[in-house]
This record gives sequence, C-alpha cells and structure tokens, in this order.
Amino acid sequence: MAVLAGLFSFSSMGDRIENQYALGLLYALRSPLAPPTGALVVAIDGQTMAWLRDHDDQHDKAQLLACLPASMVSELDRIRGPGSLPRSVHACLLEELKRIGFPVVVFDILFSAKGDNEDDIKFASALRDHGSSVILVGFDRSVVRDGASEILVEREVKPLELFQQNAASTGAFVVPRSGGPVYGYWPHLPGFPATNSMPEEALLLNGGAQVNRTAKAAPTRILQYLWLYGPPGTIESVSLQDVLSGEAAARLRANAGKSVAFVGASDPSATNYPDSFPSFIRGRSDADMSGVELAATAYLNLLKGDKLRRLSGASSLLLVLLHAAALGYLARAKATYAMIAAPVTALIYLAVAAFAFTNSHLFLPLGIPLFVTAPASFLAAIVIKYRFARTLIMHLTPAPVARRMLANTSEERDTPISDEATVLFFDLIGSTAIAEKMPALDFGRLLNNYHEIVARAVAKHRGFVNNFTGDGVMAAFTNKDAGAGHAVQACHSVLDIVSEIQGLNAVNENSGIPPIAMRIGINSGNVAEGGIGGQDRFNFSVVGDAVNLAARLEQLGKTLFPGEKNIVLVGQSTRNLVEGENFSFLNCGPCSIPGRDSPECVYRLIIA
Repeated sequence: MAVLAGLFSFSSMGDRIENQYALGLLYALRSPLAPPTGALVVAIDGQTMAWLRDHDDQHDKAQLLACLPASMVSELDRIRGPGSLPRSVHACLLEELKRIGFPVVVFDILFSAKGDNEDDIKFASALRDHGSSVILVGFDRSVVRDGASEILVEREVKPLELFQQNAASTGAFVVPRSGGPVYGYWPHLPGFPATNSMPEEALLLNGGAQVNRTAKAAPTRILQYLWLYGPPGTIESVSLQDVLSGEAAARLRANAGKSVAFVGASDPSATNYPDSFPSFIRGRSDADMSGVELAATAYLNLLKGDKLRRLSGASSLLLVLLHAAALGYLARAKATYAMIAAPVTALIYLAVAAFAFTNSHLFLPLGIPLFVTAPASFLAAIVIKYRFARTLIMHLTPAPVARRMLANTSEERDTPISDEATVLFFDLIGSTAIAEKMPALDFGRLLNNYHEIVARAVAKHRGFVNNFTGDGVMAAFTNKDAGAGHAVQACHSVLDIVSEIQGLNAVNENSGIPPIAMRIGINSGNVAEGGIGGQDRFNFSVVGDAVNLAARLEQLGKTLFPGEKNIVLVGQSTRNLVEGENFSFLNCGPCSIPGRDSPECVYRLIIA
C-alpha cells in the first residue's frame, strides 16, 4: 500500500489528483469568505465595450470624450474585445484613477504591439504622470525543430520600450494551464531572473519601496498556491464604464488611498470571456474567474499574509506513506477492521485536512490518502478476507469440491447430488498398542506423516480425502473429479500409499519408531455427494450403500486375515471396473457382511 502511495506521489496523475480534485473538495467544504480590502478590479466587461461603441447616447461620455484625442473618438466603434481598446482610453483611466487617489495601478494587459503614434504617446505620458503603474510582461511558447528533435522555447514578450520607460515597473502573471481550475501562479520563472510577478511589483510600489531589478531574489521553480476568497466577482470590482463616466468616483474615493487598482478583462456575468480560467468556487452564473481577479487575489494574499501553504515534499510524502502503511497493515492483519477503518479514517483525515485548510491555510496531502490509499486498502481488505475464506474452505472441504463451491456458490451447498464414485476407508493396524509405547507428541507426528502420505497420493490421482478420524481416513474418487476411471485411480493411489508407508517405516526404524501398516476397504457405486447436516451446519461427505460397504470391507480384513499387514479388500463392483488393468487380486469368495442381507464377493488387492 505504501509503495502504491509513493508511486502516485511522484506521478503526474498524483499531482493532478492533489491539485485538482483534493483542492476542489477542500474549497467545496470551506464556505466563501469576505475578501479583505486593499484591491479593486477595474473590469473591462461587455457592458463597457457596448457603451464605448454606442454613438446614440453621449451624455455620460463627456468626461471621456474630453480626455480622448480627437483622432481616437472615431475609433471607438471599432472596438471588438477587451484587447482592442485604444490606448488613450487606458490613459484616460489612469488620469481618473490618479485623480480619485489610487496609489498603484496594475494593467493585466499586454501592450507589446505598436499602435497609433498619438495614442501610444498619450498612454506613455499617463504612465509617467501617474508614477506608480505596473504593466504586463507576457510569455510565449513555441516549438523549434532541430533535425529530428523538437525543443520547447519560452521567451518573454515585453511591452513597447516606450511604455517600459514610462511605467514604474513591469511584471508577469503566469498560471498553470492544466485544463482544470487554476490553483496558483509562479512568482518567478526559471531563466528570467529580472522579471517579478505583477502582485509582487504592486506590493513593492504600494509599500513605498524602490524597485531594484538587480537586487531581486533568485528565481525558484516553486509554484505559489492561491488562497481564493470566493467565486468570480468576489474581489471588489467596478466597471471601466463607471470609472470613465465619473459615476463611480464618489464610491471609490473612500478606500482609494489604501487600494491597488487592477485593470483587465473581467465579466463575472459572462461565460467564455477572454482571459478567464475555471475556478474551484463557482458563482450563480457559472462564469470563470478572470486573470485580473486572480492577480488581485494573489496581491491580497501577499498583502494580508493569506498564502496557502503546503507541507514540504518530504513531509507530504512521509504523511502519505504513514497513512498508507497503517491501512496496509490493517488490511493484511485485520481485514474485517480494515474494511471499516478505511472509510472511517478517510473521513477523519478529511475533517483534519479541512480544518487545517480553513483555519491555518495549510494544504495537507489529501488526494492520494482519500482517492487512492483508502479505496485501495478497502478493496485489499475485501480481497484478503476472500482469500482467507477461500483458504479456510480449501482446508475444511476437499480441494476439488472447494474449487467447485468457489466457482459456483449455489453448487454443493443445499441438496446433495448423485454421482458414481469409488470410496476408500483406511485404518492403522495396532494403533492403540503403538500409541501406548510412544509419547503423545511423537505419536501425533507419526499420525500426521501417515495422513500426509495418504492425502498426497489421493490428490495425485484426482481423488479427495473426505475426513480424518483419529487413525482412520475416508477418501473418495468421484466420476466428476477423477473421471470414468475413478476405480483405477483409487487402486493406483493405494499402491502408492503402501509403497510410501514402507519407505516411512524404513526411515523410522533408525529412530526406534514402530512400523505401521494398514487395512483398507475399497468399493464403487452410486453415492450422494454434498452437504450433509442440518440448518446452517453441514459437513461435506459422500454417503450411500457403496460407502457403507467400503467401511465394512475395511473391518472385514481383520476377520479374514488376522495378524497380516497392509490388507486391501475390494468389492465386486470395484473389481469389475478395473478388469483388464494391471492389478492382481486374490478371490476371497462370497463373504457375509454385517448388516447386509446378501453376501458380497470380496477380493484382496495384492501388494507387490
């Protein structure tokens, strides 16, 4: 179990389980939070773009039209999306935000292409006049072919030099695009030590610190997790239209001096809006979260110390392995307990993880313990319990019958079935006298050796031992298991058993253990095979007249051949079934069998 957890921990699948499913579950268990103050999203939404294109209603555009260059007014009707706004519109926004009192303005918009000269100059002037603005640095990935190889090349896409010279700072905001909800961002990217993230740059500017690009910390590969406060639109937001029209000035002025304005494409009421990402916390409109709101969230995390932390890689792995090892031990040692413990511990662990997440902003490894280890240990416990039951059945029930019972649970359970079989009864000669002369433990070992020889030879010839009764053994060779030659297989097994017993006696002679010998009765005929018993207790057995006669033949050997060893008596039906086989018999003639009305022709199987 621990190995399975370890493999998942180092796999991309394990990373996806943790960062998508486990984190999503934790956010689902945590209620949305009221966001702290300190950030404002200026949303370039669908309403703003419709307002800018509308020529019929000009009364609330006076402030914007007075700010725009005359050449740009006619360009407003060409606006098609957030990225197509004239840069002088952003210049007017900067002037208005400065007038309201926002100390820092962050643009989550890439200004890398050269535009209209007058338009660009106005925006550059606004950047310079504001003095504390941050503009976006983008990143572009492309595949370059080098012979048969392909190389993934990543390069910075910087703003126009004119804008870089006039803005207070530049910064990037890169989030993992895994196809699922966004869970973090990279404060730094390897290979680009001079580029900070936009939230960090905003924090530096808002704290009054001078941005020293040569003194930045070395970049790391560590992803910073976002602490999301709520669904899209949770961060305080105002439409670009309301700012440019002057309608929001009074509302924004109260907190302007303490807040950083983040400008970008955002419309929580729309789906599939540009620069938006799936979110763990969904709102009523089921819209995605905009990149600019994610950037504002990251800034608030830094400002308020709301960083979502993860354990170190070693600590996370140790916790996962300990949880897996504990469940694995339970599954192996206490399968029944593990079937209960797996879901119970999963719920307890989930509660602990949810508490740590909500109250301490600590993201414990949850996906693998909850979605991998717990289900795997539960299934393992079921398998182990089944294997234990299977082993128990195999020990308590003849192996061929046990296999049939496991393959078909209805068979061999209720009504006994009819079959043709050859039945054997074994008994040690003089076992009472032997036991009297030996320590009990030594006699027990002798009996076990004798039983092992019998069981091994019977199984070799496709029969099964029905039961052991002290020094007696009952075995059967059914047509279902041994085939039509069940009588032949039974006789061969007897010859093998006698041969092995003689070998055992030779070994035991050196240890002073008395030799052993047997009386064996063999008979063939129709039997009832199955569970014999009452209510819910039964023993598997074969019963019938053929079985009773085999038992009587074993006892008859004492009468017909007193004092002799390894006496094997065979009934007429068995003798008929092995006719033509390479066996030798002595005809003992018709014999009276106790409890039977008619005599039975009896034969002695000759042991070479």
